[in-house]
Amino acid sequence: MAYRVRLRPGVLGRIARWCLPDPILVEVHLRLGSERLGTKPSSLLETTDDPREGMVYRFSIVDPDNRFCEHLFEFAVRYDQDEETLWVVRGRHIRFDVI
Repeated sequence: MAYRVRLRPGVLGRIARWCLPDPILVEVHLRLGSERLGTKPSSLLETTDDPREGMVYRFSIVDPDNRFCEHLFEFAVRYDQDEETLWVVRGRHIRFDVI
């Protein structure tokens, strides 16, 4: 069963404020989409120590224009009561430069 993936208001704004390079931004949106996260959330989501936090979706992307730069992402995700929708409620980004 595929889930619909919805982003809470403010998550898109937060992603935009990260000023990611275009290829990274596109990849983030693809990974948050219904075709990736929505098709296999149980294999992508990790539980947290705090049950109020829901689940966490973590991934990293190496910058294709700068192989010494890696972008780490963490998104808090919750299942909706309708059991058909996943809500991305928060996101964090860390840029890691290897020199």
